Amino acid sequence: MKEKQNETSKSLISPLFLVLHLFAFILLFLFFTPKISTRIFPFISSNKLSQFIEQSESSKNIDAQKYWEFREFFSPGSFQFSKTGISERITNPIIKNAGILLKDELNLMPFLIFNSPKLASVDFLTTHNSLDQIIYLDEINNKKILLQTDNELIYEYDPSRIVIIFLKSPSDMKRANGFFDYRIEDKELTENKYWLNITIITQQK
Repeated sequence: MKEKQNETSKSLISPLFLVLHLFAFILLFLFFTPKISTRIFPFISSNKLSQFIEQSESSKNIDAQKYWEFREFFSPGSFQFSKTGISERITNPIIKNAGILLKDELNLMPFLIFNSPKLASVDFLTTHNSLDQIIYLDEINNKKILLQTDNELIYEYDPSRIVIIFLKSPSDMKRANGFFDYRIEDKELTENKYWLNITIITQQK
């Protein structure tokens, strides 16, 4: 009789054991897969933003490769890439939402747009090698500046918006940006060009 009871209990425990392990595996998978976890667990997305800003403030530098990873995992979205330029109709709203004013007669070629629920950005190729040649920096003097160097800015536009702007060298662009073939057909397009990025992050307070 006891043997039958033991067999019955084992037959009940085994399926339950498997279900619990499967549930734990799925939970761990969701938690440790960045593109999924940030969608399901908002606090993970917030932590990624805080860590990125803290690292940038601490090093007084926006690491281009870390930014690339942050943009993709903070709020997964979609890219629009063009080697011939992207319409101002698409890029202008991002620039406007950043609260900046670009200078006239700029040599800027927008080549990449990223859109997601919490982040929008536009990437340009340019021959200009400093932000003050591109942006009227006085326009952001009344903003809460989190980081400012010669070619990097992070500031709070308002309580729900953070803006990231940076201008990186050709070598930095080659290390971080995988959209161009820097050895063959795209060499002339990117040679001696700088990488300008304007990013708008929307966060709920």
